[in-house]
Amino acid sequence: MGRSGGQRVVRCWDRNTELASPPIGHCMLQHAFSDGVNEDGILEKPVVLVVEDEAIIRMETIQMVKDAGFAALDAPNTDKAITILEARRDIRAVFTEIRVPGHRNGMDLGRAVAERWPLIRLLMTSGTPKADDFPADWQYIQKPYDGAQIATALRALVIPYLTVVS
Repeated sequence: MGRSGGQRVVRCWDRNTELASPPIGHCMLQHAFSDGVNEDGILEKPVVLVVEDEAIIRMETIQMVKDAGFAALDAPNTDKAITILEARRDIRAVFTEIRVPGHRNGMDLGRAVAERWPLIRLLMTSGTPKADDFPADWQYIQKPYDGAQIATALRALVIPYLTVVS
């Protein structure tokens, strides 16, 4: 895509597509991100799906995700999470408890997401230390966590896939 006065080029999720960006830093999107833009073509906040069975922890986590600059959806179990993922194309990350109810646990959910929606980033949490065989491209934060940890982890997962290259 050509560059015009005052615009930057932004490399997007697939790392091969370049998008023009106005000087104010909003992304004008004209490809697969079309579901993630408003009617003016401006990129909205990246959407994070929070999967947590404990309602109070889920509500607190959603607020931390929003405070970090992301939009948030929630699911109390993995079955509901899959239903939401199947219905929406704007989810950029899933933040899930490993020990969550449903036909799958959080690790099973992560594997399903990685297989079916490979562009969705994964952030896992649990009250126990991370396992040695944890996938390298997933992030992990141990409970209890705080807003700064969530913000750092989500930005590390999502922002590299939308970076200014010139």
